[in-house]
Amino acid sequence: MLRRVGAALEPWWSRLLVVVIVGDVFAGVFLRFRTTSKLWLDEALSVNIARHGLSGIVDLLRHDGAPPLYYFLLHFWMKLAGTSDLAVRSLSGVCGVAAVAVMYVVAKEAWDAQRAKMVAAIGSVLPFTVYYSTETRMYSLVVLEVAVLALLLVRLQRHPGSRADLVGLSLTVMALLYTQYWSIYLMASLVAVAAFQWIRQLSRRQELRRQVLAYVVGGLLWLPWLPIFNSQRLHTGTPWARHPQPFQFIIWPVGMWVNQSVQHVSSSLHFALLSLAMVIVMTLGVFAVVGRNEQGILLKIRPEGEISFYAIVGATAIFLGMLACDISDSAYAPRYSSIVAVLFVFVIARGVATFGTPQRVFLALSVISVLLLWTDKWGIGVQRTQAGVAAHAIAAQGDASGSLIAVCPDQVGPSLSRYVGGNPEYVLYPRLDSNPRIVDWYDYPAALASTTPEQAADAVARRLKPHQTLYIAWATGYTLKSTCETFANALQKVTHRQPTTLVVQNMVGFYQSMTLVRLPG
Repeated sequence: MLRRVGAALEPWWSRLLVVVIVGDVFAGVFLRFRTTSKLWLDEALSVNIARHGLSGIVDLLRHDGAPPLYYFLLHFWMKLAGTSDLAVRSLSGVCGVAAVAVMYVVAKEAWDAQRAKMVAAIGSVLPFTVYYSTETRMYSLVVLEVAVLALLLVRLQRHPGSRADLVGLSLTVMALLYTQYWSIYLMASLVAVAAFQWIRQLSRRQELRRQVLAYVVGGLLWLPWLPIFNSQRLHTGTPWARHPQPFQFIIWPVGMWVNQSVQHVSSSLHFALLSLAMVIVMTLGVFAVVGRNEQGILLKIRPEGEISFYAIVGATAIFLGMLACDISDSAYAPRYSSIVAVLFVFVIARGVATFGTPQRVFLALSVISVLLLWTDKWGIGVQRTQAGVAAHAIAAQGDASGSLIAVCPDQVGPSLSRYVGGNPEYVLYPRLDSNPRIVDWYDYPAALASTTPEQAADAVARRLKPHQTLYIAWATGYTLKSTCETFANALQKVTHRQPTTLVVQNMVGFYQSMTLVRLPG
């Protein structure tokens, strides 16, 4: 009786599954263009760099530490779309939507239409892909490029000698290297896996040799940028944070399902349930055998098929990246895992698909989608910077024009200056320069060591006019610990002015937080 009822309802489960998939896709498109936050440091800095001509962008990036392709694209995008917050972020939104479409095509060619729909659903609502589709940075573009790379590799499996796909593979590798430096570790992982396959799979040696040659050609096309990269490596790096701890390699997947603008992740029932669900489907995605029986899902210690390739390449790339960070004392941020976000989506989608029947797949996808969309919806209102609050407080005083704004550290400057109206002057710690729109990372530790908070305060006080209002925008953290607080206190003491605190740093509510103090003339 129950079997007959189940058989009668089976078409309905399939239709409900389609409803969930379509809902995820539409929600994903909407969420990629929806956020209430102002542009934080990295976003505002990206816009300020991209405003220059192509040669100017290259000159600025020598002191920034990033490759140029995203900035070139953003430069032309702003000419078409404008420079509003929505306009500059929409480039990432378009890349995010395109990435989901390409992932669907990859899964359809590698697997089947049903699992391709799972990929489209998960890729649409995964918090990592959603968040970076709303940020004026290169990470959504990286996801799109990796999706194209995966598509070309799938096509080359069917047509190993396709010159068009091999050329496309070289150009995609080049684009990745010109977009984000962590692509180097993805390429190293792909070459290492290809070498291992070359040893074990004699029949594929010619095909693998062509792929590796395509990787090499893509790397050679990147060589013109190598001198700048080497200069950046020696003089910029990541002075804003320390190298990752070994345990971070184990927990890096968490960055795929938490909202990236959370500075302090606190325990919650939602986070616990989502993490549990993701661990389960990740395990199934890698180790489950597709085609379950009535008794349960069969797990194999050794992954099979394409999923083995995706899991090994992804894990190896992250491991190599973190190892390099540890050796070079460079920072790791969850956003760098954009190089493996596509592979992660494939693993999760396959895990959902292993539940087998339409009823069970519908229930599994529904639970995962609700938990992921819960994070996405909450993330819409998460504020990435307190610069808008500080700018509003300055505007309320009515004396922005002609005032002097002392900023510490200079990393607060790009976002603050974007929203402060009028025509104030700026002075930025530690270099005491006056351009708040650009952060000069070149030999940054040396710049910090060249002055003390007290010396900087004396220099700012000498520059301050008697009747000029002074604002101090400062923040703790940024590897400076209490340096900026000391600078602000010293500046208040040396000017002998009565301070009024307009904004208090909120490190929990804002990813980039700051305190604002006013000292009237």
